[in-house]
Amino acid sequence: MANTQMQRKGKDKLREQRMAKSAFLVALLIASALMTACSFDGLLVQKGSGRAFDGTFKLCVTMGENDPRSVGARHFADLVEEYSHGRLHCDVAMGSVLGSDTDLIKKMAHDTGEVDIIVVSSAFFSESLGMHQFEIAGMPYLLTDFETAWAFSDSSIMRHFEEELPDHNMRVLANFCGGFRCITNSKRPIRTPSDLSGLVIRTPSGSVVMDMLFELDAKAMPLPFAELNDALKKGYYDGQENPPSIIYNNGLYEAQEYLSITNHTYMMQSFTIAESIWQQLSEEDRLIVTRAAEEAKVAERKLVEDETTECIDKLIEAGMEVNYPDLELFEEATEDLRMQKSQRYKDEYMQVKNWLEEYQANSRWRDER
Repeated sequence: MANTQMQRKGKDKLREQRMAKSAFLVALLIASALMTACSFDGLLVQKGSGRAFDGTFKLCVTMGENDPRSVGARHFADLVEEYSHGRLHCDVAMGSVLGSDTDLIKKMAHDTGEVDIIVVSSAFFSESLGMHQFEIAGMPYLLTDFETAWAFSDSSIMRHFEEELPDHNMRVLANFCGGFRCITNSKRPIRTPSDLSGLVIRTPSGSVVMDMLFELDAKAMPLPFAELNDALKKGYYDGQENPPSIIYNNGLYEAQEYLSITNHTYMMQSFTIAESIWQQLSEEDRLIVTRAAEEAKVAERKLVEDETTECIDKLIEAGMEVNYPDLELFEEATEDLRMQKSQRYKDEYMQVKNWLEEYQANSRWRDER
């Protein structure tokens, strides 16, 4: 009798262990499935079938109305209406009404019909679509002046990088300019790479800038842009990095004392139309859209260049201490990172390096003449 009870207890205990193990495995599988599912764009944005084009483009920019990209988008809208004699129009939405750059890319890639034309950072094509060649333009100290950055943006290499985008329902009409990112902080001027040591700097999530700052011994921490101003004022972060126009126009200087013109990465902004909309346009309308995009691009780039200088002057007037570090020191300090990152797209990186060497040689030749 005692043996039977002991056997029964043993079986009950074994059953409980098996049930607990099974429950654990089920919970693990559910958690894994949820994590995996959350990584699928289809959960975030449902696959759509686009829309029939009705003569009005839905154009979206994630920046505010005074940002050069928004100004450029409105200029495009005016040109399209003018050149089409009123047949074509644009409804321009600005700010985060439809989400972030990655949200807009996903909506267009899934052909939801919510957006027809978007202005987004080309670097997010890497994060959203796995097209890592688009990270190259934003690598630290690869493109260091407007003239070179714009020439590269218009180069045959960029056209080659963009060839696969129509497979994702995207076609780049032109590359706008977001400017060069600089570092502000509340502790000290950044004159050499070692001055970054220990500073807590806000960056966009998953960016090559995060890797650069870690390489230079700073503490890079991601945070949504909308929360940045408050976080700086509360002292959660020592600093942040953005182009001077964004620093000034968004009041980021209010809790920052120092601005260092590090120009550590260039922000290429892709003016992109949905391929499903492009295929519905007549040849005449395609020429109108292309012409308007090119002219808007030229105006937007000039505005960014002019505004960069103006905003730096305004930041000085607002009380910021501005310094211009020796960028060669930062370029040397980030060479290992560039080489490491280039392994993801070795052939493409070498194409860019060769293009840069040829472009710089031709520039010197033109200067000498």
